Amino acid sequence: MTMKRTATQRLADGLVVLSCLLLLADMLLILFLPALAYFRSGEPTFMTMAQLQAIFVYDFDDGLGNLMRVILYEVWQKPETAVLALFSLACAVGAAWIFLQGLHISANVADGESFSPKNAVCFRRAAAGCFLLALAAAGRTLWKIWQLGSPEPLLSCAALLTPLFLAGGLLCLLLSALLRRAAEIKAENDLTI
Repeated sequence: MTMKRTATQRLADGLVVLSCLLLLADMLLILFLPALAYFRSGEPTFMTMAQLQAIFVYDFDDGLGNLMRVILYEVWQKPETAVLALFSLACAVGAAWIFLQGLHISANVADGESFSPKNAVCFRRAAAGCFLLALAAAGRTLWKIWQLGSPEPLLSCAALLTPLFLAGGLLCLLLSALLRRAAEIKAENDLTI
């Protein structure tokens, strides 16, 4: 006889699907982030997105070749686009890492293992992803302050992300410690007759 799944397990099933979709979307985005940084810069000497689209319409192979040139070479030629591309890639990798840990946690909860040491480890790993994102945002903010020579970038979105992801990482560490302690208590109770 199969046990009826709880509401928490059904919710975790939904989170597994959502985490998989987010991870897939993030992985696809990682491939094109350098090109997005390149086109975002708006440098007058750079090829525009409209020009690249026109090349794709004319000849797909030429368009793909130009896109690969942008991703592998052109974006790294100017410091502004290179820093934006590195920041974007660091954010995407950190987010993918967090989504992957969320997938593991959701799968464990869906299997009925809410208070397991594995979930504590996943939260600790998610904290590392949050700290990577905070470090990337702080690095981008400091670079922009140095580049512009003014404190104006302290009012940017990247500057706001630094304490936000730092707090997220600390929260994940707290949840990790709580889950680890809950797993210890559960193990002690399982041994008690």
